[in-house]
Amino acid sequence: MAAMELDRGFSDRTGEYIATFHAIELGLKAFLIKCGVPEWGLREKPYGHDLVCLYNMAKQRGLSLGIKDVDEMLAWINEWHHCGVKIRYEFTEQRTLPICATLFPLAEAIIKASN
Repeated sequence: MAAMELDRGFSDRTGEYIATFHAIELGLKAFLIKCGVPEWGLREKPYGHDLVCLYNMAKQRGLSLGIKDVDEMLAWINEWHHCGVKIRYEFTEQRTLPICATLFPLAEAIIKASN
């Protein structure tokens, strides 16, 4: 059923958040690799799935996105993506997340910067 919804756009289901968060993580890692950071180092702490840490490191290396409230947005979604990747495994806790579509410009800007 969720796969059929993807044809009409994202609908803020858990799978769409997982894919969007992962795209942001991989985009940040691609940017850092482009800047000379060894890929193997990005798998370990303090980086791993920590979007805030990855973003801060990318900013230090020149990433500029021109998107309002990026730090706040990443801190908000990082709670669900970083520690234990709760977005994938925690189903008993109520989630409050931004509408998934509001994250697309962020993901697109990061991916574009990594090219």
